[in-house]
Amino acid sequence: MRDSTLNWNRPVIGTSSKYLWTKLLPYERKIKYTNPQCGFLFNCNGTPLQATAYNENSKDYFVGLQLFTYNRNERFSRLLNEHQGKFTWQDFLRIKFDKSYDDSGRYMRNFKALFMLEAAKYPDLKDAIAKIKAWNLSGDKDDTHAGLAMLTNKFAVGKLKLPYAFLMIKDKPLTEAELVKALDKAKDYLLKKYNTLDVPLGTVQRLMRGDKNYPIGGLSEVPRAVDTKYDKEKGFYKATAGDGYFQLMKFGKEGVEINTISPFGASTHPESKHYTDQMELFVNEKTKPMTLNKETVFKSAERIYHPGE
Repeated sequence: MRDSTLNWNRPVIGTSSKYLWTKLLPYERKIKYTNPQCGFLFNCNGTPLQATAYNENSKDYFVGLQLFTYNRNERFSRLLNEHQGKFTWQDFLRIKFDKSYDDSGRYMRNFKALFMLEAAKYPDLKDAIAKIKAWNLSGDKDDTHAGLAMLTNKFAVGKLKLPYAFLMIKDKPLTEAELVKALDKAKDYLLKKYNTLDVPLGTVQRLMRGDKNYPIGGLSEVPRAVDTKYDKEKGFYKATAGDGYFQLMKFGKEGVEINTISPFGASTHPESKHYTDQMELFVNEKTKPMTLNKETVFKSAERIYHPGE
């Protein structure tokens, strides 16, 4: 139960006791979906009012309900809603590993000024503006436009000290001046580091652990989410968040088929062969079979031990 006099349309500042709650909302008033006709449900930290088919989304509301949403939720919604016919397993994988910002969603609303820049007005950025206009809004690791775009997006945060995702839910879109500054900084970085703007995204951002170092596709707040931080020692942006361990499962008459993957491996010990043995699969968007069948697990076990031994 939330205070109805407060603004709940954006993330709240958690430093005020005004936002504390002392009573629970009755179960009957909570948003619920039961077997939607479309056959799909999704959630990516977005509002529960965008969780299934356009015509089956709940219209209920209670004070404090999250109303804002991010690109991942918008993108899943569009890809699932616009699909025709039954979903194949390949359709499922294609949507899961989609790397794009939606061209009619929150990203384009708040970054629109970036794509409207005029080269004649900013001749020093003519080449960078051309690359941004040629970018397809996607984060393929081999895309030589996406590297510049990723950096521009990241530098657009500037001194706001906000998570990147919050740029998509700001009340006011980013200004032309803010985006020109970010684009200029991105161009300067690429020229100083690589002497060209034609740098693949996978060169700019990497998945690294131990002695393994791979180019990785994906962007912040796309279904194939990859968040990065600059590593001064290595001189590139290192993947630190986004997609982590995940499971892809099929439920059928024969039982459950489970496929899993981790960004690195199943061990945190550098001397273990499992410290980095899943990295190549992860960057290539592959998975490995897994089972919860105890007999199968014991038969294929490399070692059986008691924790602490």
